[in-house]
Amino acid sequence: KRQYQLYSDQLKQEDITDETRQQLARDGLVTNKSWQALADEFGLVVSPQELHDAIVNQTNFQKDGVFNAEYYQRLLAANRMKPNEYEQQRRNDLLIEKSRLLVSEATTLTPAELQEVTELNARQTLDGAEPDVKVFEQIKMQFLLQKKQRAMQAFQASLRARGDVTIHEELL
Repeated sequence: KRQYQLYSDQLKQEDITDETRQQLARDGLVTNKSWQALADEFGLVVSPQELHDAIVNQTNFQKDGVFNAEYYQRLLAANRMKPNEYEQQRRNDLLIEKSRLLVSEATTLTPAELQEVTELNARQTLDGAEPDVKVFEQIKMQFLLQKKQRAMQAFQASLRARGDVTIHEELL
């Protein structure tokens, strides 16, 4: 329900049907559950200190740049949430972040891709001039970000294909 509300709030355009919002919410839930399953498989955990730091550093729980426990309690109550419910949700979000980061950070450029970056940088350099190191780094970062994005999409698709998550349509 929260996932659906999130998509409803973000997608107020008239050309997006209620059915599309529901499908986006389901897809988001399946994706999150898949990443959580991976976190469990890898034995990833969120320490009490990590959870504490994540919560106290959230700007929506701060007043004048400092965490305010009373404000935290009131804001959760206004959203009909208990602190333990929110903290469990936040712990799950952090686990998903960790599993995604694990996959993303394991992605690097191969020697062939680095050679392609070098050649592209050389083609952009004027005849007789030294290749610009800044341009080389920018091209390399762009290649790496694109590769990480493709790796994340492929990994996410493989997680979903494993079937660790079952959707019971009749309960929706």
